[in-house]
Amino acid sequence: MYCLSLLEFNYSSIAGHLLLKKGKQNAMLAIIMLQSVTPTTYIAAHRTDPPPNQVITTDPRNILLRHFYQKSENKLRPKRAAVDNLAPQNGKQPRGPGGGSQSSTRS
Repeated sequence: MYCLSLLEFNYSSIAGHLLLKKGKQNAMLAIIMLQSVTPTTYIAAHRTDPPPNQVITTDPRNILLRHFYQKSENKLRPKRAAVDNLAPQNGKQPRGPGGGSQSSTRS
């Protein structure tokens, strides 16, 4: 097994993982790549102060709790009123006991 110094091994868990999986060359390459990458920072070229009349507020409930509260409120809402006339649509008559043209008993 290859041996890296403690500083190189602790530089990144990625390099340590690569050392165990792919070997010393890939681990060294990962360390070099991680050392050469500089973090990008954004430098604004304009004024970033908010307007004086801007008010930022936060909702005390997060989106998941708000969803649960809305669902529970919808469940408590009264159901739609029953229709007074329960006659079938399109003039169809309900089939009752003994109703219909065919006999319900088989022979």
